[in-house]
Amino acid sequence: MEENLKKANYYYGPFRPQIATQVPLWLVVALKRRGKCTIRPPEWMSIERLAQVLEAERESPKEFQPLPFHYVEISRLLFYHARDDIPDIYMVRYLIEDIRDVRFHKVESGLEIISARTHAVK
Repeated sequence: MEENLKKANYYYGPFRPQIATQVPLWLVVALKRRGKCTIRPPEWMSIERLAQVLEAERESPKEFQPLPFHYVEISRLLFYHARDDIPDIYMVRYLIEDIRDVRFHKVESGLEIISARTHAVK
């Protein structure tokens, strides 16, 4: 796969076998579907990092810990298309769902505080 790929005025490639490179998510999913690559999950998807984020989320009731803005959508795409490339996929999925649940709880409790102060929020 030595040709350059062009999309929206950006060039990707040339790609060389066994050489890791960073490409956009849409491209890696397309290449993975064709069986042309393996995927390295992002650093934030490691069990250690997610466990740290989950612990910090639980300890600080008013702050969100740094994760990519669309971390749920990114992880779902990778779970679907790269399940064989993600080590301990079930633990990673469990941690991401726990982080999501803790964040939803924070948002709900914040909205309850706001709605108690005003009648504009329902």
